[in-house]
Amino acid sequence: MKYQPSSLYRHSGILANILLPNLRSSCTYKFAADFCKSKPNHDRCLKYPRKVAGETHPAVKKPSKRGARLSWKTARPPGKKHWEPMTTATKTRIFLILTALAVVPAMGAQSCQTREEIAAADRGALETAAEQAFQQSSRGDIAALRASAVTSLQSNFGGIEAAVNDRKQAFAGSTAQVRSAFLLDTGASPSSDGRYVCGAFSASGPTAGSAEFIIPGLQAGRYGIVIQDFNGSQGPFALTTIFQDAAGWKLAGFYVRAETSGGHDGIWHLQRAREFKSKGQFHNAWCYYLAAWDLLAPVTFMDTRLLAKITQESLAIQPKDVPSPGNPVTFTANGKSYSLTEMTVFNTGSGYDLVLRYSAASTTDFNATQTEALSLGRAYAAQNPELKEEFTDLLVHAVDASGGDVVGMVGLKSGK
Repeated sequence: MKYQPSSLYRHSGILANILLPNLRSSCTYKFAADFCKSKPNHDRCLKYPRKVAGETHPAVKKPSKRGARLSWKTARPPGKKHWEPMTTATKTRIFLILTALAVVPAMGAQSCQTREEIAAADRGALETAAEQAFQQSSRGDIAALRASAVTSLQSNFGGIEAAVNDRKQAFAGSTAQVRSAFLLDTGASPSSDGRYVCGAFSASGPTAGSAEFIIPGLQAGRYGIVIQDFNGSQGPFALTTIFQDAAGWKLAGFYVRAETSGGHDGIWHLQRAREFKSKGQFHNAWCYYLAAWDLLAPVTFMDTRLLAKITQESLAIQPKDVPSPGNPVTFTANGKSYSLTEMTVFNTGSGYDLVLRYSAASTTDFNATQTEALSLGRAYAAQNPELKEEFTDLLVHAVDASGGDVVGMVGLKSGK
């Protein structure tokens, strides 16, 4: 799947190509197979060797191709108020500043260590810095948080300030616990694909405690990633802080993600996905698999054993009429073919809505375009009756090349 900037970047107002050039989603699901093919003697690949024709080969599995990925993001269509995104993407401000960071290039090969593998001194310093960032966020001490950041981030701190202010109630009175930590060393010449394999990988993918990060564009140096869980009056959240080794561990990234949606966590959504799968309702299952992935992923450029499992299961039931980012699908109805470009899901607070986007030649004639969008929506709903069981409305966006956007809303439960 060709990566397109996720809704997290688009709706936070942050351009991915400014912060993370060529970033690829962790949903790509590669299991580090390519890594082990290119570096068969790497210690991450030799932990699970197997004999083939008298030779030792890494026990890796050929990666599956990642299919379409629904994104759970936010919008406010006509007549709707107080939308809450499935993963609160709008209020999540992602600031991973990886460009123009002045560091002394590290020597040696690229590596990534898990929390258990990191030297005690580094691990202690990283976790102390992460705990300090959490405390500063809890107090709303933006000045102290900014002072602890790398120079390039200090001058571009508005996103992090907004993230802290948006989550003021979530931080208030909460306590944090370190879930995991990783130490990335790019070596003198960072790899172009930006893949960092942490821990051991077996034939079925990541083992417990291992992870893979896809972060192209890192300059040479050492980076620490610390994931903390905290729980307050607004429920559980994950705080992921990124640090750069620049005369001490300096803040270089700040991510806050909700771990529940509608009062339910990622495991609940995973169970629901499997229930829908067992009933043959693959559209509903697909949506819940992706919701589970979003709620369980502390950052979007990370893969773990559980996330890989969710991806595997979702691929097996991928609906053919769900578009992939950058790869539209053709949907035929009413004697006409439509190019579907994107499908997204929203949590309205009282239920879920489904949003579908398609390419329109022109949106100049509003009434005609809306009529067409409504026609497409009704046809899509008719061909997929399962949707009314889980979604309230289907909002169809006709989008032309100039960015014109006309919306037609079809009531799935009401039938209007």
